[in-house]
Amino acid sequence: MSAQPNIPILNSRPPIGNPTFHPFTRLPKELRLLVWRHALHRHRIIKLHLSDPDLEDPTTFKDRMMALDDSLKNPSDDIARYRITIDGAQSLSKLLHVCRESREATLMYYRVHIPCRFMHANSSDIGSNLICATGDTLLGKAKGGVDAATKPGTFYFNPDWDFLQITCWPETSLLLPPFLYHLKTQYDPRGVGVLNIVVDFGSKHFNIDNISPACMSREIAASFEQTFRQLQQVFFYKGLPIAARIHLGMCMGGYSDEVWFNRSLPISAEIPAFDLISLDPRPISKDLRRQFLSGRGNSSFFDYHRFTNMLSRFSISPADISTQFKFMIAMKLGTDDIRSRVDAEKALKKDWERWWLDRSGLPTHAKEVLADEDYAMGVETAFGFWLFPLEAMGAKANVGQFEDTFDMTRALNYIKEKPDALCLMFECKPDISFSFTVPIFQHNVQQSTRNAYTKHPTAPTKTRHKR
Repeated sequence: MSAQPNIPILNSRPPIGNPTFHPFTRLPKELRLLVWRHALHRHRIIKLHLSDPDLEDPTTFKDRMMALDDSLKNPSDDIARYRITIDGAQSLSKLLHVCRESREATLMYYRVHIPCRFMHANSSDIGSNLICATGDTLLGKAKGGVDAATKPGTFYFNPDWDFLQITCWPETSLLLPPFLYHLKTQYDPRGVGVLNIVVDFGSKHFNIDNISPACMSREIAASFEQTFRQLQQVFFYKGLPIAARIHLGMCMGGYSDEVWFNRSLPISAEIPAFDLISLDPRPISKDLRRQFLSGRGNSSFFDYHRFTNMLSRFSISPADISTQFKFMIAMKLGTDDIRSRVDAEKALKKDWERWWLDRSGLPTHAKEVLADEDYAMGVETAFGFWLFPLEAMGAKANVGQFEDTFDMTRALNYIKEKPDALCLMFECKPDISFSFTVPIFQHNVQQSTRNAYTKHPTAPTKTRHKR
């Protein structure tokens, strides 16, 4: 039996030990606040799910479904009732519970405070978890439904640094405009709202095809248009199947009989915070030349055009806005969510055991091609995602054209003029590596973590807001 190799991971390790900086408390408060703020400066992708609270109540489920169906035909402001559910894993900064001063700095930095419910489940698919919680209650398998599966709390959000990845059931897609309206007018003290979003058309819980000005009041429509005109960045997420990483031919789910192992393809991790590297430092040219894009008729190019079609219904042209549109590419390794470096190492071990330890299940031609290769081949595994500009992917010009594989070296040729266009973004470490102690006052951090999800009323069932 082959010994497990040392599988290198590109993502940085957390610091070893607990180094301290004792004179920290003797620094002027202005400097201490700058340190806290510097520690908070990190991009995050927050998964936020909108749902109708009545859909999660077994006693009102049937009636509310009928009402939602009618609302699509006769829209009104009454549909603006929603519940916000957020993936609670690592979405709250630890600096909220270090000391009073760090909490003060954190609350100032995350100026938008959103009442919500946090979900801690094994699966990162919030919508499916809510459906299961409701379904189990309807079938008499469990009590409490969604209230038992989630905890009330407050989510803290910085529009300048954070990205929202919003999902909702197809029947409740019209909750998106009122939520964005309230985010701008009610939750954000500066009246800005969202500036950066991640769009996943591959999710069964995302649909914007029925959103138009006719489905909402003039005030909400105007706010919706303003929000999308001000967007700074939009990432179109493309989650690739396992065949994109190890392609073993048509008999194993591929598109041809070719065999390859794409070691440089980033692996997605369910961790909100990420770091940006201007260029991928690994030897990736070989893998980029033959990148599986997953399926004829499901081209990434259409994600961009589907989004811009929605914008056109609000008289927004991509040429008139300064938004940066990029494709976000990664693949999921296995069925378990990766939320830490330990999870990442376990996932790679399982992957090595599946494909390399015992090759008896591989097709004959795949054994021959991979015979002289090892699992790592000197390429560090990255947990995160690639970003490619639209121009490199050809999304603006390739309407109606389908490609199963894409030569990513087109992107490399493109970035000779724009060196920041190809990015590798990843994160697989705690959201703050604290390098000093701050004994401003004695505080039980463990107890604070347990009490982090304090009760907070959910979104109002009726939305009446003064201008």
